[in-house]
Parts: sequence; C-alpha cells; structure tokens
Amino acid sequence: SVMKSIFRVPEFLTKEECDRIIKEARSLAEETELNCEGTEEFNDLLRQYGCRIGKGKIGFPSAVFDRLFQRIEKEAEFISDNSFARVADLPTMSFRDDELFHYGVSGQAGLINDVNGQLRPCTTKDLEHFARMVDVFPEVEWHHPAMLPQDAPIRNRELHAYAVIAMNNSQPRMVSAYSKQAIRYFMEISEVCYGTREKTIKEAPFIHQLWINTPFTIDKTVLEGALEARRLLKRPIKIVNMPVAGASAPVTLAGCLVVGTAEILMANVITLALDDNLNGYFSAPINMDVRRGMFTTGPETDLLRFGSGNIARRLFRNNRKVFQTFVLNTMAKTPDVQSTMEKALGGAWALACGARVLGALSTLAFSDIISPVQLLLDVELARYLERIANGIRVDEEALAADTIRRIIPGGL
Repeated sequence: SVMKSIFRVPEFLTKEECDRIIKEARSLAEETELNCEGTEEFNDLLRQYGCRIGKGKIGFPSAVFDRLFQRIEKEAEFISDNSFARVADLPTMSFRDDELFHYGVSGQAGLINDVNGQLRPCTTKDLEHFARMVDVFPEVEWHHPAMLPQDAPIRNRELHAYAVIAMNNSQPRMVSAYSKQAIRYFMEISEVCYGTREKTIKEAPFIHQLWINTPFTIDKTVLEGALEARRLLKRPIKIVNMPVAGASAPVTLAGCLVVGTAEILMANVITLALDDNLNGYFSAPINMDVRRGMFTTGPETDLLRFGSGNIARRLFRNNRKVFQTFVLNTMAKTPDVQSTMEKALGGAWALACGARVLGALSTLAFSDIISPVQLLLDVELARYLERIANGIRVDEEALAADTIRRIIPGGL
C-alpha cells in the first residue's frame, strides 16, 4: 500500500560529518586499487571510462570520480526540476524508488528452528512447506530463498532452492545465482515457468548481484557470473557490499563507513562504465562482536545502517529514499521475547529513517536460522509498521462530519 506518513529522517550523522566521510572515502578510493581479475570486456570498458587496469588490479584516478559526482548532480537536478517524476522512470537510475511499502522473507539459512522448536539442518521438505506457507501471504515478497536445503549437493543448492520454490509457490521467487555455469539452468527453469525466453528475460526473479568483498575485492567467478546474467537478462549490473566493523573494516563505526563508502564510489564508477547507470548506495554494513567473534544486531549495527542511509541521501542528493533494504534482524536463535524486541526496535527505527523495504522476515541468528513461527510474528510486525506508514486518511468520508451533525443533537 502507499506510504502516506512523512518521516523526517533522523540525523545520525550531520551533513558536515557525511561530507567528511565522503571526502575521506573518495581519497581512499583514489589511493587504493580494487583487487579484481576482470574479463577482457570488463577491463576494456573500465579502461575506456578512464580507470587504470593492471594485473588483477583496478585503479580509480581522480578524474573518474569527477565524472561520477557530475553525473550525480545532473540527475539530482533532473529530479528537482521534475518533482512528479519517479526515479525508477529514469533510464539511468536503477534503484527502487516508489511510495509503496514492501516487506519480504530473506536469508540463506542452513538451519531451521521448526514448529516443534527443534534446531536442525534445513531439508528440501522444509523448503517445500515454507514456500507454500509464504504463498498464503500474497503481500510478502522474497528477497532471498530463506533457506538452502542441506540435503542438496553444496555446489547447486541455490539452483535446487530456486526449483523447489518454483514448484511449491505460485511463481518463481528470488534466489541469487552465484556462478556463470548455474545461470544457464536458472534460465531453463524460468522458461518452464514463464513459457517463453522473452517473458523470462522480463520477469525471472533470480539475480546475480556483483559483491565487493570488503576490503576492495571482487571475486573473478562472481564477476563472470554477473556479466553472464547481464548478457542474458539484459539488465544492468547491481553492486553491493557488506563491510564488517571489527573484521573486514575498522572497528570504529566511522571508519567502517569510510571503507564502505569508498567501495560504493568504486561501484558507481564501474556501473557507469558498464551500463551508463548509477549504481546508487547499496550497502549493508554490520558490526562484529570482537569478544565473541560473531556478527551482532543491536545499536552498533543499526547505527551503521542508519548512518549509511544519511550518507546515501547526502551523496546522491536525494532525500526521498534510503537506498537499502532494512532487515528485521535478531541474534536470537528461537522465536522469543528477544527476537520480537530486536526486530520491532530495528523495524521502527528503519521506518523512521524512511525505509520503504523491510527484509529478513522469518530469520533468526542473523539469518543463519529460519523459523516458520518467526515468519508469522514478523508478518504481524510488518503489517503494524505498514499501518503506521499509511498514516491517517483525511477526506469527506473519513471526517464523518455529516454523521457527527446528524447523530450528536439526538444523542446516541
């Protein structure tokens, strides 16, 4: 449904602090090469754009970032001059920007907390049941397959999950394809479901995002897969990253945001070189509990997400959207008071930050565990947040003025 409520995004970072982080990030991106063994086509396009191509390295001179910032300003001016234009209607902008409220399941869990409260490896039968269960809620989207059955061979679990969901849901749902070889089979399954290659190209939900592995690395196999998906699906490449404060990025939140933003600047140069398309700010920074050696939810991770949202708006001069999916994460391993509290707090803050998309319904233990029971709790939470987003309707019918005047004189 359409979001009516207007959220004035909290400034977790001031404009001056955002500018300082962006400045440091640009300086870092100019000084630090990206580790990447690109294909001949990939390297040629980046070289033509002005990047330095070495053996397994990509350098980003200051001039390519000048071009990037000029492009950002140009598109920001277009949006400003066309206040009713949707960003999604711009051919050079690919991030989702509408006034609708979205929420969906995600995760790629290897474990399930089943309806009996038993923690065990996921199976194909579990995914079959889960896919049919999610189909009961037509408003619930899929952002990831939720679980990867552990009884399937490890090399094709994603492909197996895509086929299982397609056979047990009203339609194929989003699954990431992680290799060039797998994409052929994703296409074949999709063509069976959609009937034609043309419809598959238009609607098939499987994706192959290009990940920057912090710090400053793109895996060759992942790149080849992304380029193959780009060729077959005729869609621009989307690049995301997930810097981890205290592990792959500095332990300080500001330092982690500098590293993450530097990689996002590189990502936007790459997508401009490949597809003449701004990538936007797609980043999911998280925090590592260095005492326990594990990811955490809580204030540090939330601050990283919300701070990057402030940076995204400042960088792209667009206050209408946070270019991220906010996830309803929890570290709880079972549906309980902890999982409800952490997801509710994170969801409320995300809504206050202007989030349009909420993910990770049904996940526990930072997406390592899936739970059908948690799905039901999360759907209730998402509907609550959606109702807040829809705001208060004020029209002739809702004002009920005629009814009030008719009833009040005579009493109830």
